[in-house]
Amino acid sequence: MSHRSSDFAKIINNTENLVRELLDVPNNYKVIFVQGGGSGQFSAVPLNLIGLKAGRPVDVSKFGVIFADAQKNIGSSGVTVMIVHDDLLGFALRECPLVLEYKVQAGNNSLYNTPPCFSIYILGMVLDWIKNNVGVAAMEKRSFIISQMIYSQLIY
Repeated sequence: MSHRSSDFAKIINNTENLVRELLDVPNNYKVIFVQGGGSGQFSAVPLNLIGLKAGRPVDVSKFGVIFADAQKNIGSSGVTVMIVHDDLLGFALRECPLVLEYKVQAGNNSLYNTPPCFSIYILGMVLDWIKNNVGVAAMEKRSFIISQMIYSQLIY
């Protein structure tokens, strides 16, 4: 499926809407889907002059930039969800590659270059499951219980 197809447009728009709904993202923030994971964003954030665990509620309005790597707990590897306040767009250093520039990615609906389509699709499915089954607050509790089960089996 082409990332420029109407089918994929539905997928990426639905996934963005789920991110906005589940994390209560204000309208003055852009939701961007990029590649590169945390390592890519550790480079991109300073180039734009400016972690999050999706399993817990967060007040987005207290931050200028938030990024979450899907493979940490909300999907398959390959996609990083960026939430960037509108006021922080357009300040990229001259040296910033266009693929890392948030204003370029936001202005192209995360389609400046080929996005990780399958990973965005899986992310949308996971977010839809969270929305329809447990919600974000319950995910935090569930994550804590599972981590306690794992850590209780470790020998120090």
